[in-house]
Amino acid sequence: MLKTLPALILSLLVGSLCGQTTITADYLPEIGDSLYFRVADSASVQTVALGEPGGPLNWDLNTLIDIRTSVQYYQALEPGTQDDEFPQADFKLPTGDVATNYYQIVDGDLVLIGNIGASDILPDFEVTTPFSPGYVERRSPLEFIDNFNLESNILVSLPLEEIPEEILMVLEDLGVADGIDSVRFRTEIERTDLVDAYGTAQLGTESWDVLRERREEIRGVTVEAYNFILGWQDITQAIVLGLPQVGELLEEQDTVITYTLWSNESVDPIAVFEVEMEGEEEVVTGMVYIAVEGTSSTQETSLAANQVKMFPNPARNISTFQATGLSSGQYELRIHSTIGRKLYSQQFNVVGGSELRSEVDVSQFQSGVYLYSLINSRGRILATKRLFVGGVN
Repeated sequence: MLKTLPALILSLLVGSLCGQTTITADYLPEIGDSLYFRVADSASVQTVALGEPGGPLNWDLNTLIDIRTSVQYYQALEPGTQDDEFPQADFKLPTGDVATNYYQIVDGDLVLIGNIGASDILPDFEVTTPFSPGYVERRSPLEFIDNFNLESNILVSLPLEEIPEEILMVLEDLGVADGIDSVRFRTEIERTDLVDAYGTAQLGTESWDVLRERREEIRGVTVEAYNFILGWQDITQAIVLGLPQVGELLEEQDTVITYTLWSNESVDPIAVFEVEMEGEEEVVTGMVYIAVEGTSSTQETSLAANQVKMFPNPARNISTFQATGLSSGQYELRIHSTIGRKLYSQQFNVVGGSELRSEVDVSQFQSGVYLYSLINSRGRILATKRLFVGGVN
């Protein structure tokens, strides 16, 4: 694919460059920002055309229907915790129960410097995984026909006492277990990025000026063992032969192609197209997209901003939660810190069309910024807004 890039860039230059946008540092996240996105169902993904390189293009996302929503929060580091493994990080992003990513802003780029959690190859182990060099997730400024190459390595090292028994048995069968001090898994990453299109994206009443960035990434994994006498030895083939279930992951060179729509007006990517090759064609197989109010869903739609509120806001003692326009069912009000820690929860049973109103004692919270969400019985977040504590009631 790398050989085709010069020809592709040349073809883009032939087209009009008028009307394109420039993505600035405005789209880089900060502590307290959230990634709030929806995962589209496989059928509705086929209703959105990826489009050819160039522009201006228009991506209409209104036909997408989501199967679930997800929210993640960029958080400050907490000294005295596992965060001390990456003291140079500016903030972190827990991605669920299995991993936490650590980021640094370097010369206008958002760089993933490492993570802590499970991996595909070692799902039962919590490992610290540094990237060398750092893995650039976002660059600024970003302009039409910008292109970049990235190479990075991920090293996961396990001392002798933490090496899985299955791997030790394979090494013993080969007669090379004696003298081994540690084992490491090396993931080599090669990625090519090209900003290949520009235009607008639409969802509900929202519209964004966007650039589209194509990324093609190849990852390959090798396993090495350290022997006091021989140094580091490649034992990948031994693992492939002795542990077929792990060997399948090692033998495959995983290639991932995505197209992302970026905008200055949103920290969230507007949409991410997941693509697979079918012969010579790229076929969209999945998509995540920005969550905005009043768009289609297989579940209850999100609520408009004026349908959910807490007042007074800021508040010091008591703040009243109010929601209107709800259908019948059970709901939960949840208040959590900007690092995602749940601090308050209240359940409600609503009769369709009735107004939901409840007083919340916020005097228990320290002064600062919090997030409150209304969640339906299926676990869908219908609205998330900020609550400021420390004002005067």
